[in-house]
Amino acid sequence: MYIGIALFLLIVLYSIRLAYLAKTSTAPAGFGAGISELSCPIDRPSCVSSKNSEPGFKIAAFSYAGTQAAALSTLKAAISSEPRVEIRFESANRIEATFRTALFGFPDDATFEISPSSATIELRSKSRVGYSDLGVNAKRIERIRVAFADLTQASKSE
Repeated sequence: MYIGIALFLLIVLYSIRLAYLAKTSTAPAGFGAGISELSCPIDRPSCVSSKNSEPGFKIAAFSYAGTQAAALSTLKAAISSEPRVEIRFESANRIEATFRTALFGFPDDATFEISPSSATIELRSKSRVGYSDLGVNAKRIERIRVAFADLTQASKSE
């Protein structure tokens, strides 16, 4: 019985620590000001980027057809379809957003940059807290990719 109580207390204390980290972590330099990095550091597996080539860190850029302004509008709608998101910066070719995880509210920072010369949207999504994100950033980016494609298709059929 004492072991169960001790285990319960450890879980509660660990949860409090995680919640504290989620609330007090600061954004990386340049994030929210339109000058954040697009590539991932490869020191921990909690980041995906279209600029990286290393397995586990590489994710494909989005492709788009049409104007840069239309792509930006569709991208913003796709990003906004995700729960617990705050758009921190927006310009004619870039969106920076912070997503919060459901359980502890861990912040994940994502940058999307439109490259009109290649008709692609380069991107990066990185967790601020912890060593591994268990694939959460990659899964979120893929959901946004699907939403972006669906919204693009819907606008073509109108």
